[in-house]
Amino acid sequence: MATELDTTKLAEQIAYGRIGLGLALMVAPTLAGKGYIGRRAGEPTVRLVNRLFGGRDVALGVWLLASRRDKDAFRTAVAVGAACDAWDAVATLTTKDALPKVGRFMTATTAVGAAVAGALALRGASS
Repeated sequence: MATELDTTKLAEQIAYGRIGLGLALMVAPTLAGKGYIGRRAGEPTVRLVNRLFGGRDVALGVWLLASRRDKDAFRTAVAVGAACDAWDAVATLTTKDALPKVGRFMTATTAVGAAVAGALALRGASS
Protein backbone atom coordinates (compact mmCIF):
# COMPACT_ATOMS: atom_id res chain seq x y z
CA MET A 1 0.00 0.00 0.00
CA ALA A 2 1.41 3.41 -0.98
CA THR A 3 1.62 6.09 1.67
CA GLU A 4 1.84 9.83 1.23
CA LEU A 5 5.29 11.29 1.78
CA ASP A 6 5.43 13.37 4.95
CA THR A 7 7.75 16.09 3.73
CA THR A 8 8.07 17.73 7.13
CA LYS A 9 9.33 14.47 8.62
CA LEU A 10 11.67 14.02 5.65
CA ALA A 11 13.13 17.49 6.23
CA GLU A 12 13.47 16.75 9.96
CA GLN A 13 15.34 13.51 9.24
CA ILE A 14 17.73 15.39 6.96
CA ALA A 15 18.25 17.92 9.77
CA TYR A 16 18.98 15.21 12.35
CA GLY A 17 21.44 13.60 9.93
CA ARG A 18 23.15 16.94 9.40
CA ILE A 19 23.45 17.54 13.12
CA GLY A 20 24.84 14.06 13.75
CA LEU A 21 27.39 14.21 10.94
CA GLY A 22 28.25 17.80 11.79
CA LEU A 23 28.93 17.00 15.44
CA ALA A 24 31.07 14.02 14.43
CA LEU A 25 33.10 16.21 12.07
CA MET A 26 33.51 18.88 14.73
CA VAL A 27 34.43 16.58 17.62
CA ALA A 28 36.36 13.83 15.82
CA PRO A 29 37.31 15.25 12.40
CA THR A 30 39.93 12.61 11.63
CA LEU A 31 37.76 9.64 12.54
CA ALA A 32 34.64 11.07 10.88
CA GLY A 33 36.57 12.00 7.75
CA LYS A 34 38.53 8.78 7.29
CA GLY A 35 35.72 7.02 5.45
CA TYR A 36 35.59 9.53 2.63
CA ILE A 37 38.97 11.29 2.77
CA GLY A 38 41.16 8.32 3.55
CA ARG A 39 44.62 8.58 5.07
CA ARG A 40 44.79 12.37 4.60
CA ALA A 41 41.93 12.83 7.10
CA GLY A 42 44.44 13.40 9.90
CA GLU A 43 46.24 16.31 8.23
CA PRO A 44 45.76 19.58 10.12
CA THR A 45 44.22 21.44 7.17
CA VAL A 46 41.80 18.59 6.46
CA ARG A 47 40.79 18.43 10.12
CA LEU A 48 40.14 22.18 10.05
CA VAL A 49 37.97 21.95 6.93
CA ASN A 50 36.06 19.01 8.42
CA ARG A 51 35.36 21.08 11.53
CA LEU A 52 34.21 24.03 9.39
CA PHE A 53 31.82 21.86 7.39
CA GLY A 54 30.68 20.19 10.59
CA GLY A 55 29.73 23.57 12.01
CA ARG A 56 27.87 24.42 8.81
CA ASP A 57 25.86 21.21 8.97
CA VAL A 58 25.01 21.61 12.65
CA ALA A 59 23.85 25.18 12.01
CA LEU A 60 21.74 24.16 9.01
CA GLY A 61 20.14 21.30 10.93
CA VAL A 62 19.37 23.37 14.02
CA TRP A 63 18.00 26.20 11.86
CA LEU A 64 15.65 23.83 10.07
CA LEU A 65 14.38 22.25 13.29
CA ALA A 66 13.94 25.65 14.95
CA SER A 67 11.95 27.03 12.03
CA ARG A 68 9.28 24.29 11.84
CA ARG A 69 6.53 26.56 13.19
CA ASP A 70 7.15 29.33 10.64
CA LYS A 71 6.29 28.06 7.15
CA ASP A 72 8.33 30.69 5.29
CA ALA A 73 11.39 30.26 7.50
CA PHE A 74 11.05 26.48 7.23
CA ARG A 75 10.95 26.62 3.42
CA THR A 76 13.99 28.88 3.41
CA ALA A 77 15.93 26.55 5.71
CA VAL A 78 15.05 23.52 3.57
CA ALA A 79 15.99 25.37 0.36
CA VAL A 80 19.34 26.56 1.72
CA GLY A 81 20.20 23.06 2.95
CA ALA A 82 19.26 21.51 -0.40
CA ALA A 83 21.35 24.13 -2.21
CA CYS A 84 24.36 23.36 0.00
CA ASP A 85 23.94 19.65 -0.71
CA ALA A 86 23.64 20.27 -4.45
CA TRP A 87 26.81 22.35 -4.38
CA ASP A 88 28.60 19.63 -2.39
CA ALA A 89 27.68 17.17 -5.16
CA VAL A 90 28.89 19.49 -7.93
CA ALA A 91 32.13 20.27 -6.10
CA THR A 92 32.77 16.59 -5.45
CA LEU A 93 32.03 15.47 -9.01
CA THR A 94 34.07 18.23 -10.64
CA THR A 95 37.16 17.92 -8.45
CA LYS A 96 38.93 14.83 -9.67
CA ASP A 97 41.57 13.08 -7.58
CA ALA A 98 40.81 15.12 -4.44
CA LEU A 99 39.28 12.08 -2.74
CA PRO A 100 39.86 8.35 -3.00
CA LYS A 101 37.41 6.72 -5.46
CA VAL A 102 35.29 5.19 -2.72
CA GLY A 103 35.20 8.48 -0.83
CA ARG A 104 34.28 10.40 -3.96
CA PHE A 105 31.44 7.98 -4.72
CA MET A 106 30.24 8.06 -1.11
CA THR A 107 30.35 11.85 -0.88
CA ALA A 108 28.71 12.42 -4.26
CA THR A 109 25.89 9.94 -3.69
CA THR A 110 25.21 11.27 -0.19
CA ALA A 111 25.16 14.87 -1.44
CA VAL A 112 22.94 14.07 -4.43
CA GLY A 113 20.60 12.03 -2.25
CA ALA A 114 20.34 14.79 0.35
CA ALA A 115 19.78 17.43 -2.35
CA VAL A 116 16.99 15.36 -3.93
CA ALA A 117 15.41 14.65 -0.54
CA GLY A 118 15.63 18.35 0.29
CA ALA A 119 13.98 19.24 -3.02
CA LEU A 120 11.16 16.79 -2.28
CA ALA A 121 10.75 18.24 1.20
CA LEU A 122 10.75 21.75 -0.23
CA ARG A 123 8.13 20.80 -2.79
CA GLY A 124 5.89 19.50 -0.04
CA ALA A 125 6.57 22.49 2.20
CA SER A 126 5.54 24.81 -0.62
CA SER A 127 2.12 23.22 -1.11
